[in-house]
Amino acid sequence: MKFGEYLKAQRENAGWTQPEAASRIAIEQSYLSKLENDKAVPSAEIFDRLMQAYQFTVKQISEQVTSTELEKLKDIVLVREFIVSSKKADNANRRKWLLAGLVMVMLGSLIFSAGIAVKEYYNETYIYESKGVVKDDEVITLFTEMPHYERFKIRMNNEPDRDSLADHPLFSRLDYQQVSWDHDRGSFYDINVVGGKRRFNFVGQKITPNRTFHYAFVALGAMLIMGGLACFYISRRW
Repeated sequence: MKFGEYLKAQRENAGWTQPEAASRIAIEQSYLSKLENDKAVPSAEIFDRLMQAYQFTVKQISEQVTSTELEKLKDIVLVREFIVSSKKADNANRRKWLLAGLVMVMLGSLIFSAGIAVKEYYNETYIYESKGVVKDDEVITLFTEMPHYERFKIRMNNEPDRDSLADHPLFSRLDYQQVSWDHDRGSFYDINVVGGKRRFNFVGQKITPNRTFHYAFVALGAMLIMGGLACFYISRRW
């Protein structure tokens, strides 16, 4: 909107004719007509009268007229001061968006790189096995000569081995249990159970890839980088 259009709109909102408005402002009707048709620029004194008559502020004008139109009034002290303060505020906001964008891009790049670095992150699982319950009056290594569970299944599928194993006095007491730990508990460990103890021996280690951190870090890093670029765009459009 042009400044003249703004003045005309203010007059019409007040319900005044041009002669009435000119009388209230204490200017010639022909001069008011020129102002409303953008054929004249008001002096500081006339601008002050217009503000008093129409009850508007420079800020209200800036919200409706174009910046080019506002520049035409820069010889008026109030308008000039408003333009200068607005530019300072705009520059300050632009710097804030730029700084926020820079921080987000740097942090996003760091997190994204960390995500790439942990792509080969693995979970280690330590597997322990107990073959049965050892009574309190028996040696804890009682089941040592008995096969591990995987070997036990193989032998049970072979008839000669199955018969040989079935003849062993500890066969009827076999009660395999396997547990997994996320940390190494050594070669073995013992626990008390009903009827005696169980010795759990280390039988293997399972390594599985863990992509959780990789995807989480990459996604978060990419999001921050995009957010930073958006801040740069906003600062340019400010």
